[in-house]
Amino acid sequence: ERGASGAMPRFYCDYCEIFLTHSSVGGRRQHNSGRKHIMNVIDYYAKFQLQLREQAGALPAGGLPGQPQYMPGMPGMPGMPGMPGMPG
Repeated sequence: ERGASGAMPRFYCDYCEIFLTHSSVGGRRQHNSGRKHIMNVIDYYAKFQLQLREQAGALPAGGLPGQPQYMPGMPGMPGMPGMPGMPG
């Protein structure tokens, strides 16, 4: 799908904080399998887990009553709105 200027929209990687110069499916696939991207994903989730642990330390044991306990999946998994790299 082309924008108003006729150019293809560029893909932004939230983990690496860059626009891909080749935003085709193949270009995205190659980027997502790269070492830097994988390390950025690991770092993102490690920080997220640390943040959850810090928040859990301020809560009573077991978290808030009636709230489900969960960990987010990787981007691209269904049912995870608001995660980087996902629509929604």
